[in-house]
Amino acid sequence: MHLEGFTVELLVDGIPLEEYSEPIQEQATRADSSYIRDADTHEPRISDKIVYAAVRDPNADFKVRFSGSTHNNNNGLLSANVHIDGEYDWTYTALARSSSNNSTTKSVSQGSFENEEEGIKKQKFKFGTKQWTGKNGALEVGSFGVVSVIFYKARRVVEEGEPLAILHLHYRSVEWLKMKGYDIPEKTNEEEHMMIEEETQENQDNIQQRQLPEKQSATFSILDIATYGWSRLKSMTRTIF
Repeated sequence: MHLEGFTVELLVDGIPLEEYSEPIQEQATRADSSYIRDADTHEPRISDKIVYAAVRDPNADFKVRFSGSTHNNNNGLLSANVHIDGEYDWTYTALARSSSNNSTTKSVSQGSFENEEEGIKKQKFKFGTKQWTGKNGALEVGSFGVVSVIFYKARRVVEEGEPLAILHLHYRSVEWLKMKGYDIPEKTNEEEHMMIEEETQENQDNIQQRQLPEKQSATFSILDIATYGWSRLKSMTRTIF
């Protein structure tokens, strides 16, 4: 999802999940409401849409890829906290300004919680599981079925002030989204592209295999040469040589 320079995506096997959106309902809770803080008034500007990521494999591990806008941040440094299903592991990620685009930070991917207290350094993100066994952060952000990323201004790596933005990306199964009326293809564009590449490579391999016997047939025995003569054999197989 994209909101005024801030982005959050869910990746499975390195491929972003498809996203679908709809107007947010008036009775929606704050967990449904992404926002950007206005640089002048410092008041939140609430997004008018709720965004869903379509989950095709509910058992898959996933990663969260995110980046922020540095438009209202002079030093270009941001930090971010990732909340999965309302859970948070008390860690943050520093975001530096992108070298190719000064108005945004570099994209960062995170695929696990850090849990040093339990002696387990990493707990991979999984859909629909309450996986965090450590203590939760003081901020209650998001809810079950929601990936939330909170962006802050940062001085070096220390968070400063109120959040600049909070983006909530809701994840739902493909079947659930179809029941809501979304027209979801059987395969993603990335999957179709990969299938086309595989078919193209397979066709090329088949062509090469079919050509091999022709090249092999250009070898002749001494009896062939004695019977037909070398010049005549070459003219008979000129398309091969």
